[in-house]
Amino acid sequence: MCGIAGFNWRDEAKARAMAAALRHRGPDQSGVRVDGAASLAHARLSIIDLSDKGRQPMSNEDGSLWLVCNGEIYNFRELRRELEGRHVFSSATDVEVILHAYEEWGPDAFLRLNGMWAFCLYDVKAGTFTLCRDRAGKKPLYYHHAGARFIFASELKAIVLAHDIERRVSREAIDLYFSLGYIPSPWSVFEGISKVEPRQFLVYDLKSGSLAKNSYAEIPAAAPKGDRKRLVAEGRALLRDAVRLRLTADVPVAPPGEYGIGIQGPLGQTTEVDGVFTILSSTTTTTVTTATSTTTTAGGDDDTADDDSGGDDDSVDDDVDDDTAADDTSAEDDTAPSGDDDNGGKGGCCG
Repeated sequence: MCGIAGFNWRDEAKARAMAAALRHRGPDQSGVRVDGAASLAHARLSIIDLSDKGRQPMSNEDGSLWLVCNGEIYNFRELRRELEGRHVFSSATDVEVILHAYEEWGPDAFLRLNGMWAFCLYDVKAGTFTLCRDRAGKKPLYYHHAGARFIFASELKAIVLAHDIERRVSREAIDLYFSLGYIPSPWSVFEGISKVEPRQFLVYDLKSGSLAKNSYAEIPAAAPKGDRKRLVAEGRALLRDAVRLRLTADVPVAPPGEYGIGIQGPLGQTTEVDGVFTILSSTTTTTVTTATSTTTTAGGDDDTADDDSGGDDDSVDDDVDDDTAADDTSAEDDTAPSGDDDNGGKGGCCG
């Protein structure tokens, strides 16, 4: 995982303090970028392109567009091949495609991304912040908008560090927590601090102070057609492909069985992936035992799995992102699943 933060005024010292507060999310590199209108901060866990070329904040060719991102773009190679003839890439990272895809297609680029992400694009010429979150709400992204102040960060504690915000607990959020077991978007445990919703992008105008909320995708209605045998085969193929995409890294990935699911040898020779699909598609509670752990999964309720399962965000919600337990309140981890997939074995974030 990585940590991102920023605000709409110039203060390099505060930006560096926010990056330091998020260092547990990204211990490998950190960086800030400030100008007269905005400050950006980033703490990086290096996964793809471990060189300094992958350091963030990262800019496009002429420095008119800047990016801070927490996440991984699984289809970055395909997007890069499509963009390379018209854009110049300065690194081998996956997230750089976000910059050039946005230059090429604007907000329509978000629908082309396959991955998990929470990012901010700072358009210097337009004077805007564009905050975006992945379809499932895997990656957390908080923001505070009041008067002339706009602050965003991966965690609550970085936001309250940036500005003197009253830490008043939201009664509505607490009610939701005790009703659902987590705090769904757009609420957070504090009044005055919200979460970007899954499948949403916000555009904040640095000059006028206006904030526009938009959706770039909708969840299609589940209407599977065809016989069970074909649907199960398609599901297995999709799951294998999802696992394959998540194994892209320039560092070692998690060892077999570390998270209760072993992947050994060439992907086509494994049986574990098939077993996982059988569990997720069952209608009864199934216990799976591996060499290192035992996991009980309620069949059909994949939203309670780790959020990389791709379930509807609002049922898992988000800032259960691994380390939200480090936030300034113990109630705010939206305690749905166990956390960000990419913490332990460096399974993929912030390339």
